[in-house]
Amino acid sequence: MFIMMAWYKMFLEHPQSTDNPQGYWCHGFFSVVNSLKGIWYMILGVIHGILPIVFTFSTSSFIIRSFVKLVMAERHREELKEHIDSDTLAEINKQVTHKHITTTSTEWTTGIDFQ
Repeated sequence: MFIMMAWYKMFLEHPQSTDNPQGYWCHGFFSVVNSLKGIWYMILGVIHGILPIVFTFSTSSFIIRSFVKLVMAERHREELKEHIDSDTLAEINKQVTHKHITTTSTEWTTGIDFQ
């Protein structure tokens, strides 16, 4: 019983603890891929800081796309409420839900592809 509880706490509790639960692999894949993309775009941001002519808006566009995915996933409502006032959050939700959304095999973890 202890082993099962430890297993659940380590691998499943967090991915399943939101309004829109995910499985371990789905959550892990999305987290790893999005984080690796984030590292890449942050490096581009450092290069852009040194040479402003290159990679214009690359980092900011990634952050915005990542934020839209976070809102659309409906997994972080409470966290969003901690950082964004309710009127702004309502407007963000309204704007995001009117986006053209498509699914691709590369975005199977969220079902969302923003191109």
